[in-house]
Amino acid sequence: LALGQAEAAITPLRRVVELLPELAAGYNQLGVAYYRAGHQAEAETAFKQAHQLDPLDLEPCLNLIDLYRGQRHFGEARTMVEVASSINANHVEVQIATGLVNAEMGNFGEARHSLTKLEGVAPTHPGVTALRSLLNDQANQIPDLISQVETAQAAGNWPQAITLLKAALPQPSHQADPALWNSLGVSHFHAGQITEAETALTHGLKFDPNNLDLLSNLANLYLQQEQFDQATAYVNKALRIDPNHIEALIVLGHCCIRLNVFDTALTAFRRVAELAPGTEGVDLLVTELESMVAVSV
Repeated sequence: LALGQAEAAITPLRRVVELLPELAAGYNQLGVAYYRAGHQAEAETAFKQAHQLDPLDLEPCLNLIDLYRGQRHFGEARTMVEVASSINANHVEVQIATGLVNAEMGNFGEARHSLTKLEGVAPTHPGVTALRSLLNDQANQIPDLISQVETAQAAGNWPQAITLLKAALPQPSHQADPALWNSLGVSHFHAGQITEAETALTHGLKFDPNNLDLLSNLANLYLQQEQFDQATAYVNKALRIDPNHIEALIVLGHCCIRLNVFDTALTAFRRVAELAPGTEGVDLLVTELESMVAVSV
C-alpha cells in the first residue's frame, strides 16, 4: 500500500482476514486496498465488516464516508457521519467529514459551523483547506447564479430562468436551497406552467416549511386557480409567522374579494397601505372596498 501497489496488497490482506476473521483492522486495510484499486463494492463490504467487528473504531466509518462522498451518495455519507459523531464528535477528522458532507448536501450553515470550530484547532489540515475552499466556491457561485436568474426574470425570459435553475438545482450545493426552489416555482408560474410551479414551490417547503416567500407564492398560485381552501390555508400560515408580510396580506386581500368577504379584504389592504404605501393599486383598492363595505352596512 505504501508503494502505491494496491492490487498487490489485496491478496495478502485477504489471507490476513482468512487467518484472523475477528481482526477489524485487517478488514479495514483490505477495504483501503480495494478502494485504492478501484473496487468500490468490495471496499464497502470490507469497511462494513470492520465496523461490525469494532463499532467504536472511527477508521472504517471515516473510510465509508469518503467512499460514499466519492460516489455522491450523500444520504449514506450523512448516516455514517452521524455514526462517527456518536463515537467521537470532537475528533478533527469527524468534524471535517461532517463539514464536507453538509457542504456537499447544501447545508451551508452547518458546514460553516464545523469550519469555525476547525479553524481554531487545525487550520492547516488538508481537510480543513478543502472545506474552506468548498464554502468559498459556494459563496461565489450563488450570487452569480442568482444574478443571471434575476436578469432573465426581469426581462421576462422565463424559459431561460427555468433552464438556469434546473441546471443548478441538482447540484448538492444547491438542491436544498428554498430560495432557488421558490425562484423556479415563480418562473414556472409566469411561464404558465402551473403544475410545475406547484411542484417546485411545494418541494422547496420540504427544506424550509416556514419560508414566507414559498407560502405566499403557493397561496397566490391556488388563488389564481380558484382553490380558495388551499389558498387561505397557506396565506394564514404565512401570516401566523409574520402578520406584516406584504405579499401574504395582498394574497389574503384578493382571496377575500373573490369570496365576497369585503371587510376582511379592506383590513388586509389597509394594512398593506400602512406598511408599504407605495404599493401599486393599493390606495384605489382601499377606496373601492371602503365604498363596498359602507354599502353593505
